Amino acid sequence: MDYEFEELAFNSGVSDVIHRPFHHGAFNKRIETQLKIIEHERLLKNKLSESYEEIQISRLEVINYLGKAAEYKDNETGMHVVRMAHYSRTIVEEVYTSRAMQ
Repeated sequence: MDYEFEELAFNSGVSDVIHRPFHHGAFNKRIETQLKIIEHERLLKNKLSESYEEIQISRLEVINYLGKAAEYKDNETGMHVVRMAHYSRTIVEEVYTSRAMQ
């Protein structure tokens, strides 16, 4: 068995090494395991993406509520908060658009 080759393969990102001759039952189970791992990774990435979106929405809601609270306290301060929110949104949209084009 060539352990140096196997180590090189794993260091290069390979997730499994199958040696010949191989048993078909074990080979099939290894393939099933790899497919399950891929599916779990996909599900985790989707959950992470959903969680990130929920956090972003929550942050925007908090900012909006804080702006409304300041608006009730003092109209001038409230309008400043509304203007800053508008400027912030414009800047973020511009940055996002610029990054998307790169």
